Amino acid sequence: MNYESIDPVLSRWAVSRSVPLLTQYKDEEVRAFEIIGKKSKRQFQIWIDLPDAHGRTMVHAWDRKKWRIDYETTAFALTEALDTLLKEIECHDQGR
Repeated sequence: MNYESIDPVLSRWAVSRSVPLLTQYKDEEVRAFEIIGKKSKRQFQIWIDLPDAHGRTMVHAWDRKKWRIDYETTAFALTEALDTLLKEIECHDQGR
């Protein structure tokens, strides 16, 4: 499997949210977003697992410490899942 089926969705989301899409990490293909908290200035990350043969994937967010949240989604619902994670990050960043 590869990210080909979800790359257009990720690219559009990255542009519309002004968040850079990371595609390489230590010579490995990845899909992730680094997000700096507006209030705390802490670093958060959203990353996306490879889609399976049925088009399902997992999306994750964490604060690089203890807090973490995971959702299963599809390419069709990926934008909504990413928006949900971004809202979760904003709430966590504000201490809610």
